[in-house]
Amino acid sequence: MLKAIAAAFLVAGLGAVAGAQTEAEEDFQALSDGWHLHPSMCLLHHQDESEWVLGLRYSDMTIDFDVSSRSQSGLEHGGTVELELVLDGASRPVAEAHSFVLADGWQGYSFWEGAEMFDQLKGAGSLELRRQGQVLARVDLTGVAAAMEASKACYVANFGGGLGDDSMNMTGDYSTDMNAM
Repeated sequence: MLKAIAAAFLVAGLGAVAGAQTEAEEDFQALSDGWHLHPSMCLLHHQDESEWVLGLRYSDMTIDFDVSSRSQSGLEHGGTVELELVLDGASRPVAEAHSFVLADGWQGYSFWEGAEMFDQLKGAGSLELRRQGQVLARVDLTGVAAAMEASKACYVANFGGGLGDDSMNMTGDYSTDMNAM
């Protein structure tokens, strides 16, 4: 049950990131360097020039990533894909990534990394996401350190900084939940 709640939390975040372009400005708290925080979900988002939106969410066990675009096409909803995350030129495979397709035309990928990624992101200057050697998204991470601290403070304030050992371990297929959007 906790996994289903955590998956639903991630899916709600995907909708918030994808809908960021149409949401009223007061729904998002502007942070520095183009970063915004959705306070009710502690979700950060940043849009780059290529229409890709990067969404990040801190928890005490994971950093959740949502990377989406309206110009992306041809993804199979709920499919598992192999991605490569590149921080400041250092590449690492993404263990488990899922594609998603939303009814409003946004398509992309969601995945999570361990909480140790918090410090790595705060110290990084750029992020790339690649699939089969092709660069999908490139994001300047200027200002991400302050944004990540805001997300962490939001998480601790709203969720108490600990939901149990299994709550944010998002393994398994949540494509059924995503279809409900």
